[in-house]
Amino acid sequence: MADLHVSKKTIGKLFSEMQNRKFIIPDYQRPYKWNIEKCETLWEDIENFAQTDAKKGADYFLGTIVSYNSLNSLEIIDGQQRITSFFLLLRSFYKKLEAMPEDDDVIGLKNQLAPCIWDINPISQKVSDKNKIHIESLVATESDNETFHDILKTGKASIHANDNYSKNYLYFKLKCDEYATINPMQWKELCVIILQNCILLPIECDTPETALTIFSTLNDRGMPLSDSDIFKAQIYRSKNEKSEREEFTTIWKDLTAICEEGGISIDDVFRYYTHILRARNNDKTKEIGLRKFYAESNYYRLKEEGFIAEIIALANFWRYINRDIEPETFNYLIF
Repeated sequence: MADLHVSKKTIGKLFSEMQNRKFIIPDYQRPYKWNIEKCETLWEDIENFAQTDAKKGADYFLGTIVSYNSLNSLEIIDGQQRITSFFLLLRSFYKKLEAMPEDDDVIGLKNQLAPCIWDINPISQKVSDKNKIHIESLVATESDNETFHDILKTGKASIHANDNYSKNYLYFKLKCDEYATINPMQWKELCVIILQNCILLPIECDTPETALTIFSTLNDRGMPLSDSDIFKAQIYRSKNEKSEREEFTTIWKDLTAICEEGGISIDDVFRYYTHILRARNNDKTKEIGLRKFYAESNYYRLKEEGFIAEIIALANFWRYINRDIEPETFNYLIF
């Protein structure tokens, strides 16, 4: 039986333990999708907690994090949206501290926050290089990754940017500044509460296969992931060779780009493909849910030869129909 390590950790402890290591968002994951609304909910929940239950010594539970533990990294299988958002939130607090006159409280808070975001010098206990960030996304585009890392390094984001990293960081920074203005005596306490009273339940696995199994099990029970996120993980699991997984990751990024250009979701493409498969088999039974359809016999349809090529062709077809963007090559045979 595979080993599982389950523990209860504060945000401060989990993040600061990553000295000389990184949280890795694997390439088969979905991109960072949290919007302002989700960040607003997170902020309001924490603010309300700080003003109520935190005063009684209670903890605020943020949920589970499923990961695969390797030597120099913690590969996040489930929970990357929260992990990424907390990096942006913590950076907004650090940015505020950087602008404040240094006293014992400011220095103390910076010393608690800094090791959560960056590697620190083991002797001086200070940040020597803000390039040594504790998170890396392999699924984000090169441009998005550069934007995310620049925010963590500089504490700055463009007000004209449309990416979620920038918009969410600017939201957290705004709320942080507002809270400090309205509640100057409680602002520092809020920072401590986030670090010491916000709790995660990390589930660390010894193999990526075990982590993916837990990921699928948790999300099959109703956590808010799309059907195509589950399909992506299942297909990735079916690839045995590293080269095959890298090739699939590249193809999936292409599929994502095609769907975005075509104004459709990847779930839409999979749904349309069920119609093609049912027509081929003269299946006139009542249509069932998308996940249930593909989950049949251990997701065998997702693993058939030529499956991804036909999904790409179908996505290209709808891109052409919706946006009149003709692909360089087109496979009409699936129709």
